[in-house]
Amino acid sequence: METSARRPASRLSALSGTALALAGLAVSASDATAGGDIDFLIGNIEVNQGVQINGTTPVIGGRSTMVRTQVRLDNPGGGLLPVDGLMTVFVDGVEASWSPVYSDNGPIMAGAVASPGIEDSTLNFLIVPPVSDDVVITVEINPLGPNYIPEPDISNNIGSTPQLDFVQQAVGDFMYSPVDYRPGGGKVPNLPDHDLVKAGVGDNFIQGCFPGGELLYRRTDAPSKLWTSSVSGSGSALNSSLAADLNLMNPKPDRIYGWIAGSLPYNGQAQLPGVSAMGNTQPIRHQRTYAHEMGHTFGFQHVSWNTNNFGVDVEHHLNITQSLPVIKSSTLKDIMSPGLLTNQAWITSTNYMNLFNSSVFQFADAADDAAPFVGPTLFVGGSVHNQTGTVELYDVFNFEDGELTQPVALGRANLVVKSWADGELVSVLPILSRTSNDEHGSCCGSSDSEVIDPLVGFTFIIPATAPGGALIDRIEIDTGAYAVDVPFELGLSPNAPVLSITSPSSPILGDNLLTLSWDASDADGDALQYYVRFSPNGGERMLPIVSSLSLTSVDVDLSTLPRMVPGKAYFEILASDGLNTTTVRTQALSWASSFDAAGGLDPHVNVMTPDSGKSFPQGATVILHAGAWDIDEHDMLDGADVTWTSDVDGPIGTGRHTFNAGLSLGTHNITVTGTDVSGAISSDVTTITITPRGLPSGDICQLDLGFGGPGSSVLSVCGGDLSTGTTADVLLSGAPASTSAFLVLGLTNSPTPFKGGQLVPVPFLDILGLTTDASGQILLANIPGGGGPVSIIAQFVLVDGAQAAGYGLSNAVQVDYLP
Repeated sequence: METSARRPASRLSALSGTALALAGLAVSASDATAGGDIDFLIGNIEVNQGVQINGTTPVIGGRSTMVRTQVRLDNPGGGLLPVDGLMTVFVDGVEASWSPVYSDNGPIMAGAVASPGIEDSTLNFLIVPPVSDDVVITVEINPLGPNYIPEPDISNNIGSTPQLDFVQQAVGDFMYSPVDYRPGGGKVPNLPDHDLVKAGVGDNFIQGCFPGGELLYRRTDAPSKLWTSSVSGSGSALNSSLAADLNLMNPKPDRIYGWIAGSLPYNGQAQLPGVSAMGNTQPIRHQRTYAHEMGHTFGFQHVSWNTNNFGVDVEHHLNITQSLPVIKSSTLKDIMSPGLLTNQAWITSTNYMNLFNSSVFQFADAADDAAPFVGPTLFVGGSVHNQTGTVELYDVFNFEDGELTQPVALGRANLVVKSWADGELVSVLPILSRTSNDEHGSCCGSSDSEVIDPLVGFTFIIPATAPGGALIDRIEIDTGAYAVDVPFELGLSPNAPVLSITSPSSPILGDNLLTLSWDASDADGDALQYYVRFSPNGGERMLPIVSSLSLTSVDVDLSTLPRMVPGKAYFEILASDGLNTTTVRTQALSWASSFDAAGGLDPHVNVMTPDSGKSFPQGATVILHAGAWDIDEHDMLDGADVTWTSDVDGPIGTGRHTFNAGLSLGTHNITVTGTDVSGAISSDVTTITITPRGLPSGDICQLDLGFGGPGSSVLSVCGGDLSTGTTADVLLSGAPASTSAFLVLGLTNSPTPFKGGQLVPVPFLDILGLTTDASGQILLANIPGGGGPVSIIAQFVLVDGAQAAGYGLSNAVQVDYLP
């Protein structure tokens, strides 16, 4: 985490008597009660992460957080007055190294009433808090500084939160696939606009309102998914194929989403519950559609709820593409209300908590985890008609070591799957699968006219063999929950497909462009379906190239795939006739020595926050958030592998998710760069502007006149410019511990030999007797300015037995008080 170079002073600790004595050498400042009846009062301090924290909603460490502070002005004359503030953050009882924090929108115009639905009606502070069960946030309003307004009572200017528990959550891995949608076939690609689906755009809604310390939103390692069947009436088959893709991967993400170019007759569809969904890329709705369909995969059904609380898009993600406000109205609908545009929805506390408690965002307890299933598994994806009970299967194939579907209680199930081998019942699996039926109508499928797709998609994975090793030779799907009908059955045909690879004929490749082709037949005359996946490293990692394919060849551009490990990479083809699956692999592949293909793919790097064109007031916390993914190594980039630089300030941060509160005034071209393990880099740029404002405390150091020594002590006076309303800190460091020290003060700069050094403030006006602490320091905090112009020369003389004359001298500083 990055902060400004110097922490601003605040009035949270009282001025010491010696500090007041130093201040008394200047002409007294203006009367503190000059404001008459004006009195600022601090109100509620809200900690917001997507939704308002209502005292029971948990807060998450490592997640961007907005602290909103209500300010009220008691002023009989009415009207508004500007007010700013400082926030101090204590972690485990110790002030954080990056605290205090300036407000991100101050000064605001405060009045008698705050309107929480308006962003600038509260003083707002941004932080990325650490994981800790002991975080206390204190806010001070109207601190000393250029915007300070004298008031008779400052005791009501400081407020604190109770002790907060910022919990740790797991990273949600949400993969997306750009769908090359060609319902009529052909060679012309039909892909969604990359700028609408990339990190920092396609995921803006979920980044703003889903929980999780980090949401990993990334493209599939394969460049796109080819789909030639129509989705105009139903997305069930595509969702089944996407779920097949996910299960053929190793490692597996938590969810997969297919983006279709442009609009659809419906917004999108999802398996409910499930792991796959698909939807449109229409800019007015696609970001909310994605959040909605992801909600379905978690089992959420349609609702008609209002949010009833103000939401907060902390990083202002939905500035793109819709220029929506940071504060979300309490009259918006929940994300699970169907048929909405992006500007019509946010999330309720109820569904926020449902997501928070989901296994995706919770760390698994190793003691509770069952041993993973080892052996052949059977993937089945299809749909059931919600009126007739008719079943259609889209994808059926065997593969190794799939994650078995967990049963639901029999009373909740709407499908019951039974499997047999050699006439013996092997398993009974009750599952729950519902349709999302998402389209532009009103809520919740209350009339038949609102149901665009009667097909209820489902997928399940069961063992492909009985405990003794016999193949599952019959499965039965009981659809009685939909219609009284004969259960659907699928049997094992006598003969498995015969499959052989015809291209490539050699394991030595000399070009990135490869046609992978095969011959296949089935003695029973069954229609065959093919699945192709690629391993760059001997099977440790697998990624699907195409699924649900009826053709016997596919063109592959190896330059778009993760870097191959020579002698270990291969393609694998699965041919399925239903319960029979035949799998073959190419030989282990390598590059010809004449072909240079060692470079691999550059990482995916995208700025998520801040958006180009945004302005921030000086001292504001600018959150720096990026998507960064190493495609070759299948790993999230973070830490020192992700660097942020400004063309004005140079290096300003490291890591996917950090912040900086010390950017210089002016326009900054900010570049985020990700570097993968091979040294390949990718960058993205955003342009922001830092505008001037009077900060509650500046970073001005008074003139150092030199003349230090003997000894190594250093005197500094830094903080505000010492005009009325500002403060500065007097700090002596590098002195002997626990020794007598005398602060000599005068009005003239007249260096005079003294105790082996030069005493500058001669003649002196006053000497203050002090004692250094155990670290050899003296701090006189928050010396008030004003009452000038007048200059005071200050220098310390210390008892120091290590020096020849028994004394040491600090440097001299000229302290310039302003009016």
